[in-house]
This record gives sequence, structure tokens and C-alpha cells, in this order.
Amino acid sequence: MTGIRRLPATMVPVALLCGCATSLSATHRAKVLGRGDWEIVTGYGANLPVGAVWTAGSEIIDAGKAAAGEIRQAHDCNCDVKVDEAKAKRAGVAAALLVAQPPSFTSPEVTVRVGLGARLEAGFRYSGPALRGELAGQLIDGGDTGWDVGLVAGYQHHTFDGWLLEVLDTLNLASFSRDDFDAALIVGKSWKAGSFYFGPKLQYQRFSADGLLAKDDKVVVPGVDGRYEPLEISLGRGFVYGGVIGGRVGWKYVFFTTELGVYGSDFKPRVAGETYDLGGLIVYPAIGLVANW
Repeated sequence: MTGIRRLPATMVPVALLCGCATSLSATHRAKVLGRGDWEIVTGYGANLPVGAVWTAGSEIIDAGKAAAGEIRQAHDCNCDVKVDEAKAKRAGVAAALLVAQPPSFTSPEVTVRVGLGARLEAGFRYSGPALRGELAGQLIDGGDTGWDVGLVAGYQHHTFDGWLLEVLDTLNLASFSRDDFDAALIVGKSWKAGSFYFGPKLQYQRFSADGLLAKDDKVVVPGVDGRYEPLEISLGRGFVYGGVIGGRVGWKYVFFTTELGVYGSDFKPRVAGETYDLGGLIVYPAIGLVANW
């Protein structure tokens, strides 16, 4: 049999037909909670990349899905299927794009926060395959009429196992992980009937990935020397930088919240020795419901 070049570990998200991007919403007003106060925010956000690079990215993702379909076909029919090297590369680039900031990614999220006192607050967020912890501090307390300033910092870890691997059970994930670190400076005002806030936000993304090994030798890349060679992929790191503007409207214990984030991104993965610029502009609208007590 001719040599086999494996698709990268991040090929798994291609099969999901959705992405694994982080939530870019803040859902945090400028004033932190008081000691012993609690807050729950249930929300929904949409990742909307803009620009020519994302149009090209959608085409690459379609090619990646086609390659994943061929792999699945090989195992379903118990026969050999040939996948050319160019298509394998496109699949690798598609996977990299999906795990960073995929086109049209939507994410439900639930955030729970509690006031610790001394102008300090802690929170926990669940959004799709990601778990995030945060701390917020009150830098300036504007009282009832002035401007508040708060600093929010968070750490998010993405989990990719279990149900994720079941989607493409013909493949074996060697290793993949992603960690995000973010910080936002939030400025705004709060009233009994709601709040308004805005501020800059920065996120650093750290990726690591090993190769993807098929469970048998039914997927062949013709013309590739050697056997069981993984398709080299290096995700490295990424940056997302921009800001959010949002507000809340409600009364006493329940508020409706809406927010808009606008970001630039820098992400340059390497696939099979070539560097691809997958950065661009990202618009992230989010809506939610807030309960306080």
C-alpha cells in the first residue's frame, strides 16, 4: 500500500460541522457585585467573522468536510479511498480555522458570579466545550451618579473528548488542547432600571496538537513517501483584540442584556510546512437574561 499521511488532530471538529471558538462576550457591567450578592447570566452569542479571508475560510472548511466524508466512506464500505495531498492540506487548514474562530459559530453560555467583598468578585462560565473562571475588581466606584470602572480577567480551558470523538469514531485523537487568557477594562454607569457599559478586551489563545492516527490503513494519500507519517500541523498561538459595548434593562432582580463585541484577530497556523494567515475582523453580538439576588 502507498504511504499514508494522516490528517491532524484538529480534523475532528471539521466533522462536527460547527466550531470550537471561545465566547467573546463579557456580559459584565462596570460595577462588581457586593459581598454575598449572586448573579446568573444565561446568554447566547454568535461569532461572525467578516472579510475576504473568512469567505475563503468557508470554502476551505467545505473542502475539509468533503475529505472527512471520504474517510468515513472508506470505513463504512470497508474499502480503500484515496485522498490527495492537496485535499489533506485543505482539511488541516479547515480544522485550524474551526478551532480558532470559525465562521458563523454560535454558543449558548451560563455564567454564575458571587461578590466576595472588598470590591472583588468571582465568576464561572460554561459555554459549549469550554469552562472559564474569572475575577473582577472595582477600580473606581462612581456611586449612584458617577462612572464606574472595573477590571475583569479570565482563564478558559477547552475540553475536546467524549461526545466529540464519537462523531468521527474511525479516528483516534492523539492530543489536542486549547487555553484562553483574557482581560477587559469595563467603564459604565448603573441605575435601578439597568446599566450601560463599554471597554477594551484582549484575549491570548494557546494551542497544542499532536497528529491524528486512523485505526486502520484504508485512507491513502498517493505519492507520499514513507508510511504512517502525520500531516504536520502547528497551531501555535493567537490573539483577539477589540472591545465591547452593551447594556441591561429590567427591574430589581431580572434584567435583559444585550452586547456587541468588535475584534481583530491574529492567527497564523502552519500546515504541512506552509503558513496560513487566518486572521481578520470578528463581530460578536450576544443577548442574555440576568437574575440577581
